[in-house]
Amino acid sequence: MKKLLLYFFLISNTIVYAAFPSYANESNLPSVKIAPDSFYYPLKRLSEKIMVNFYIDPNSKADYYKDLIQNRMAELKYVADKTYLDQVERATQRISYQVGILTDYVAGKKVNSKKPSLIDLYKADKIILEKLRDKYPANSSFWMLVQHVINTIDINLQKL
Repeated sequence: MKKLLLYFFLISNTIVYAAFPSYANESNLPSVKIAPDSFYYPLKRLSEKIMVNFYIDPNSKADYYKDLIQNRMAELKYVADKTYLDQVERATQRISYQVGILTDYVAGKKVNSKKPSLIDLYKADKIILEKLRDKYPANSSFWMLVQHVINTIDINLQKL
């Protein structure tokens, strides 16, 4: 029964990805195929949570977590570009969560080979976040939400 349910989610996720257009992003971010405001977004998130269990090798699992961070970054950029202000808080929370998960995983599993690339990724993402933050008036609530993600990245850089 569990396998059948898993296959259903994976197949339906593939179909849903194909049905929605991609939103091209700059800065080497992946395209957003299912937007956070989409009806199918919870299904996408569920399939991501299921997929993480299929990665056994610590290096490949860390790579998957890195991909999830980039997906969350692309979603935040999408939300900021479309001015979906009601989605900004949740999008920033998801990025902060994924950054913490990846940092704790790499530090806990002692995947030292991933630390240099992770540091570079975090620094590149900070630049993107600073541009996104500046789309909002200084010290506004939305500006502060994006700044919180930047602060989270700084804190997690110290852990590495």
